[in-house]
Amino acid sequence: LATNDGLHLNLAATGAITSIDSEGKGVGSAGTSPTGLLVRDVGKDGPAVNVGGEIKQESDGIRQTARLEDLGLAVTATYRADGSFIEVQGAVSDTRGEDRAVTVYFALPVSEAPWQWWDSVATSRSGGDAEEALGNFESGVEYGLRGEHSRYPIGAVTCPEQGGLTLAIRMDEPV
Repeated sequence: LATNDGLHLNLAATGAITSIDSEGKGVGSAGTSPTGLLVRDVGKDGPAVNVGGEIKQESDGIRQTARLEDLGLAVTATYRADGSFIEVQGAVSDTRGEDRAVTVYFALPVSEAPWQWWDSVATSRSGGDAEEALGNFESGVEYGLRGEHSRYPIGAVTCPEQGGLTLAIRMDEPV
């Protein structure tokens, strides 16, 4: 997938994101950490697992479909480049007939570099411990990673000479 301003997102047949380029510069490539769509059954308190499934090129983008029998989940997602952004839309459905909470992750590979994480439009941090709590997380909730969730529907990282990435969720869709 490619945007009109030079962002390239490459997906493998497994659904993993193999690399990200921005204006011809490598921002990240897959290593040992999982990338792409991941899901986690919150009630079982297990690890996040790759969605995988079938990846199919369509006229307007890429479609990913998967059945995760061990988790009792079905996942569909579409990836579409639209101007200066890539939109990922999806749905997770239960195949067991149970109500439960599922956390969905979209993991991007980034290179080892002096990345800055933006807590807000005015405040950033760099380096430090990966487990360090971000300044704008809400905690003690029953969703998100370890019961934490960002107050904002957007997250951004930048790296001098390499570019930046922003992940956002639409305000009219639930978290």
